[in-house]
Amino acid sequence: MLAAAAPLYNFKDPAMKPWHLKGTYQLFDLDGKPGAQGTYEYWWTSPMVYRSSWTRSGATRTEWHTGDGKAVYQATGERLFYIEHQLEELLFSPVPEMSKLDAASVEFERDQLQIGKIKFPCAKVKLRMHPDGKSPLHPGAPSGQYCFDPSAPVLRIERPFNSYFVEFDRLAKSQSKILAQEITITDGLHKLLTLEVGIPTSLPKDDPALNPSAGAESLKVEDLPAGSAQGMLVKKAFPVYPRQAKYARISGTVILDAMIGMDGRVKDIRVLSTPSGTLSGAAEDAVKQWQYSPYVVDGKPQEVNTIINVIFMLGG
Repeated sequence: MLAAAAPLYNFKDPAMKPWHLKGTYQLFDLDGKPGAQGTYEYWWTSPMVYRSSWTRSGATRTEWHTGDGKAVYQATGERLFYIEHQLEELLFSPVPEMSKLDAASVEFERDQLQIGKIKFPCAKVKLRMHPDGKSPLHPGAPSGQYCFDPSAPVLRIERPFNSYFVEFDRLAKSQSKILAQEITITDGLHKLLTLEVGIPTSLPKDDPALNPSAGAESLKVEDLPAGSAQGMLVKKAFPVYPRQAKYARISGTVILDAMIGMDGRVKDIRVLSTPSGTLSGAAEDAVKQWQYSPYVVDGKPQEVNTIINVIFMLGG
């Protein structure tokens, strides 16, 4: 299924003509109510030359990839949420690239997801566990469930690393590729983010928007899928189940958006989704005590953003 879908999502196909895309997105609070709004834009002239830009209240970010193989970025304000930064990947490479999957580190399972009367065939990608019980560090192969339309190899639902859900709607064709003009990210009950984009328009190859701004810094890996981050975890403190939540029979998963610092400690924790405020507080208190191995690039540790799931399960 993944191999059949791959050509339809190859937005780096050198045969494509230069194009530009613009959309708007909406973030939601913990109650599923609309919060900050933003715009997302993408410029593309070749597999080597493209640009992404995010703009919303409190944060801006632009990333340039240039013909000489360099990647640079410029940002202001707070960091983007993990799911916000993932919009580029969800639009243009939602299906894992088979060439980047290491058979020694990844295994596949056929699966199925039923919603109402519709049964979606799914491919589940899992990272193989090491003998010590840890998963391998494999940023290029996000683990998760990829579910396709029953009648065509087009992606309809994705569930990265058993966390939130991504729904792909209003599917359109652009230069023979499949583009979801509407993307909705939920925790299963509440919306976390929605994105709407138009049809791509033509773009001059020498568009000045593709020229990096002065002062742009070198771009490095900044997002680490939860499955990969798990392989870096060296110390874990289990959360204390709040007595109030136990008595109220409240359980479920707290989804945290967090940064792993250069020292491997967790910081800048943001709650994306929670069954209860009492559970999210307990989850944050526990995760603040976690210790990861620093993520190292070119021999130097750097900060990375990731998603952390903290599960609260009641006993029988």
